[in-house]
Amino acid sequence: MELDTGTRDKFLTESTRKEPGSPALEGSDIQYESAARHAIDTLWTCRMKAQHGDEEMQLEFVITQIPNLNLLGRTGIKELGILLDMRIRRTGTRKIDNSTIDSSLAKTCQ
Repeated sequence: MELDTGTRDKFLTESTRKEPGSPALEGSDIQYESAARHAIDTLWTCRMKAQHGDEEMQLEFVITQIPNLNLLGRTGIKELGILLDMRIRRTGTRKIDNSTIDSSLAKTCQ
């Protein structure tokens, strides 16, 4: 599951949701689009148990067939009380070694 502050809702890929003991599905008519303005097909919604620290709650997820779209958006981050500034401080910054940069990619980006 990735934290994504650019996303409002919570998304799970259908294959992730199909694990044993998965909750019941509910129909969904919500329309979403990606940052690139492509439609994101939603299949269903479901309520799943989530835990952060000692706190456990039910969160509603949107189920999609898009591979690896397992995102916890702003509403989930808030509902779970995740403090992003603490997460950023823990991960710190990473120095990029210029020798590992793909030169063709670097030229394209200039």
